Parts: sequence; structure tokens; C-alpha cells
Amino acid sequence: MHYVSVFTLFALPVAKGFASLQQATDYLQRAHNDQDVSPLGIYDATTGIVIPCLDDHCSLIETEERLIVRLAQRHLERLA
Repeated sequence: MHYVSVFTLFALPVAKGFASLQQATDYLQRAHNDQDVSPLGIYDATTGIVIPCLDDHCSLIETEERLIVRLAQRHLERLA
């Protein structure tokens, strides 16, 4: 798992891992149809880079990259 999609579900932060950037991106794009989900961004675990959710369908929640990194790293640690 190299990419972690980070979003809120019922205002609670959630992270979900994926093998490819395309899968992570597709997941966040589908999430915009759910009014209870707010996509935040994607964390690339290989490079440590955050890809913010800039799509028009994403919520307007302003999220610091540090938050996305912290949530993604916690998710990865639980899986290790």
C-alpha cells in the first residue's frame, strides 16, 4: 500500500490505503457523492508527498498537510 486517501466520515478523520494513485484518486472522486464524506487529500507513502484534494467535487474544508500526513502515517502504522 503506497497511497493513503484521507477523508472525513461524519466529521471523523479516516484513512484508507491503496496500491496505486489511480485507485486512491478514484476512491476520493466517488466519495463526493456521499454527503457524509469530505475528501481531504492523498498521502504518497513512498515519497512523503501530500496530494491535496483540489477537484471541484471535493469539499471546501481547508486542511493542513500535516494533518493529512499524521492521519495517513497512523493508518500505515496500524497495518504494520
